[in-house]
Amino acid sequence: MKQIQFVRFGGLSPVKQLAYGKDTFHAAPARYGIYCFPETSIERFLLGKGTFDNRRMIRTTDEEHAFQVWKDAKTAKFFEEHWESMSDDELAKFRKEKSYLAKHCRPRKFSYTGNLWHHLTEFVPHKEVLKSKNSWILTSYPVWLKAFQKDFNATRPANHDGVNCSKDHLEVFIEKVN
Repeated sequence: MKQIQFVRFGGLSPVKQLAYGKDTFHAAPARYGIYCFPETSIERFLLGKGTFDNRRMIRTTDEEHAFQVWKDAKTAKFFEEHWESMSDDELAKFRKEKSYLAKHCRPRKFSYTGNLWHHLTEFVPHKEVLKSKNSWILTSYPVWLKAFQKDFNATRPANHDGVNCSKDHLEVFIEKVN
């Protein structure tokens, strides 16, 4: 069986998921676990937070290869509520004082062949599904791998035509990495 590496920005210990129980596409299917991606299919916009996270980000001064994040959630909320009433000078000053330039830490690569949650429902026979929660299904690694390969073949022609295909449906959720 082919082995695909997974990539995660952060540790491999299960993390309490604050969005567990919410009814959104990306809300965690279990109370504890980690999100990750197959090595070839990282969707970076899912990694970003609007606030600085020292587990996944490094402060930098390199403006060309960085993104802006708020120092904390309170600052981000204040900005969201008041940015329309600020002048251009006030906006520039606020950003300079209350935000950081950051880049993502080097990702952690790891192997895993246990059961995992994923969104590839259209490529998995119902009898292979162990559990389901919202848009997530829990399957064995071999079942996921087949579905992943089918999804790759189904979206590949679009990639060759220059269309930018989203990969956020390829995220994986693992409850515990052994």
